[in-house]
Amino acid sequence: MKVESLLRSLDAFPKIETSVAVHKSSGGFLTLVTYGLMAMLAISELVDWSTPRQDFQVVIDYDRESKLQFNLDVVVNTPCQFLTLDMSDLSGAQLHLSHNFRLTPVAPIVPTGSSSGPEILPWSDVLAAFGRVDGTPEEINQKVVAGMIAQAQAQGEGEGDLGKACHIQGSAEVHKLAGNIHITSLGHGYASRTHAPHDTLNFTHHFNDVSFGRRFRGLHLANPLAGVTEVAGEGMVMWQYFVSVVPTFYTSQLPPYTSFLTNQYAVTEHARVLNDQRKGGVPGIFIRYDMEPISLHVTTARSSSFSHFLVRLCGILGGVFVTVGMAYRVVMRLGGAVGGDEGEGAAASVGNGVGGIGVGMGGTGAGVAGYQGVSGFGQDVYGRQNGNGMSGRHAE
Repeated sequence: MKVESLLRSLDAFPKIETSVAVHKSSGGFLTLVTYGLMAMLAISELVDWSTPRQDFQVVIDYDRESKLQFNLDVVVNTPCQFLTLDMSDLSGAQLHLSHNFRLTPVAPIVPTGSSSGPEILPWSDVLAAFGRVDGTPEEINQKVVAGMIAQAQAQGEGEGDLGKACHIQGSAEVHKLAGNIHITSLGHGYASRTHAPHDTLNFTHHFNDVSFGRRFRGLHLANPLAGVTEVAGEGMVMWQYFVSVVPTFYTSQLPPYTSFLTNQYAVTEHARVLNDQRKGGVPGIFIRYDMEPISLHVTTARSSSFSHFLVRLCGILGGVFVTVGMAYRVVMRLGGAVGGDEGEGAAASVGNGVGGIGVGMGGTGAGVAGYQGVSGFGQDVYGRQNGNGMSGRHAE
């Protein structure tokens, strides 16, 4: 029994007898509004907690890896047999990369010689030739390229536009130094027994992908050249892309808790028509890349831990409940004061209007104590004289 008495004395949640509780329609309406507000805030907090956040940090690049994976997927409006893909870098290394890539004859992406000079052709115009194509940008590019290949294969050897364009796709390891990867024609830029006829050269091209490092499905990295189409109205055009590669270390603190190193890049471009051979230049597509001395660390995680989420949720729900209760009591007290009903105003000020206790008027040397029943204020008053004054009880 002592334990039970001790527990009762420690009870921080005192109960109000239902016999003295007063239920009002205004209180019921306010309760519904309060529960609705609490539910809305709880859902908002849950959505905010469950949404992954990305934190970005720029640091000095300490990676000493000497190799870099280069990925290329491009369609060029020049026959495959006249194209060559090569690389050179600051170390003096020169590599012939054509054997690392797959060259597939396809139909031209746009009519050859359709423009009087270099220009950017909207990719929507290219898609219009293949009808409606749905999906993500990567899926659309793959479907259009597949359509080009199928179109070229269906036309047969020596017919139509078969082989007038080339689809170059693949990956190769290059040195992690400033370098130049270029697509040129035979006999232009490099000594060759074969010299490509000028009337077959057209370096109109469309990039499906240009990236550095490993590729990860579902990870959206900066790839500004993906989906770019450039149209050369004349055959002898030199396209140059100046690329700044930024190493990017990605860490996910969400399942399946992965971390890996890849790269992003920024790019500027320049095109020049080689009408005057005295100014020099080689027709083709040149990707001049350089490595930045900094690296970007990207961390994906939730905004807070689950325990922190519970603390915030309890604080929000409890704060709403207490604040609405206080506001309701203030409004009821002001309403009672304005209405001039002292009894109802005093009763409403205690216990949020649920049961009125202690409605009294005091004077010097005497007092009146009152008790309010469930039905409100009584009409009969009976008194009993004692040493200090009078006591009254309101009947139901």
